[in-house]
Amino acid sequence: MQDDPGRQIEAGAKPDGSGRGSLGLVFCVDDDRLNQKVAKLIVESAGFRFFGVNSGAQCLQALETLTPHIILLDVMMPGLDGFETCKRIRRHYSGGGPRIIFVTARNMADDVQRALETQADDYLVKPIEMQSLRSRLMHWIAQSPRMAGA
Repeated sequence: MQDDPGRQIEAGAKPDGSGRGSLGLVFCVDDDRLNQKVAKLIVESAGFRFFGVNSGAQCLQALETLTPHIILLDVMMPGLDGFETCKRIRRHYSGGGPRIIFVTARNMADDVQRALETQADDYLVKPIEMQSLRSRLMHWIAQSPRMAGA
């Protein structure tokens, strides 16, 4: 468990989206540190700031002080799984909020359906290809109302 989950934010990045990573802030919620490292590489290379946490509970806590544009969310985590975390994020934002992309090894139709029922925006199956995730990030940031006029 990280003492300071926010320590992965790039030095020089600013909460208002200016500076390095000016396309926006991406949360990665995954209990596997290797998956977080891969996501961090892809997210930052696409021009976003990165914030990694190890659990759904840490994600919800971080949402009290930070507002991501996109959340990359694993399904299989101890404690709150990704589905329950997604539901709570949507409740936190009264049904709206950041774009949520499930990034998981689970590839069953039932899992995809369940993700859609929790109001996730997208679903990617691990292992993630760099270009695939970058494309999805760019697609969803273009759709983000928070980016209008930024």
